Amino acid sequence: MTNLPKLSDIQIVSLANNLPGPVALARLTKLGVRVTKVEPPWGDPLAHHCSAWYQELTQGQQVLNLNLKQTADRTRFDELLRHAHLLVSSFRPSALRSLRLDWPSLNPEHPHLSLFEIIG
Repeated sequence: MTNLPKLSDIQIVSLANNLPGPVALARLTKLGVRVTKVEPPWGDPLAHHCSAWYQELTQGQQVLNLNLKQTADRTRFDELLRHAHLLVSSFRPSALRSLRLDWPSLNPEHPHLSLFEIIG
């Protein structure tokens, strides 16, 4: 039998806005996974359109507003990734590439990190 980590030992960083990512991560948070949700400076559109549901989905998560195109915010984001096991994204592949958050860019800097993309 292998020594699997406890769910409370798992750290996820999320760039997933709107619904699929936040719903999945809300469930994982309830199971004990530590989630940091990174939103753009203007926030998640769901927070503006259905604030009660947004509050329910992000309960127990750390929510940060970062502009990943600004050096200081990107440095803070990269520090989050150093301690994370999984990055969840709902960005288009071209957007991930432009931010150097696609797999070929991430893997050399963060070989411990897995990337889960929700697109479609």
